[in-house]
Amino acid sequence: MKRNVDIVIPVYNAPEDVRICVESVLRHTDARHRLTLIDDASPDPRIRTLFAELAERSLPQLTLLANPVNLGFTGTANRGMTLSRNDVVLLNSDTIVSAGWLDALMRCA
Repeated sequence: MKRNVDIVIPVYNAPEDVRICVESVLRHTDARHRLTLIDDASPDPRIRTLFAELAERSLPQLTLLANPVNLGFTGTANRGMTLSRNDVVLLNSDTIVSAGWLDALMRCA
């Protein structure tokens, strides 16, 4: 039985980078793995718009959270990781993954 992995992506502004990152993760990751995006109180309103668009897709593997105040990358990453009981992969919000990325990482781990 393959283990599930939780992917945590702290988000602060850069909505187009975030959109590309999320789409690459969704395209190249089995839906049994959970994807958690956490908006770290981004002042750019386009992040809220992007999160609303993602929420409308009702993807069961996607969790969208928002910090009420900016915690910084480390605080936001820690928040996401504490929500998991699985192995966690922490991604920057400008990461673009390719086919087989997570399986390759899991083999190495």
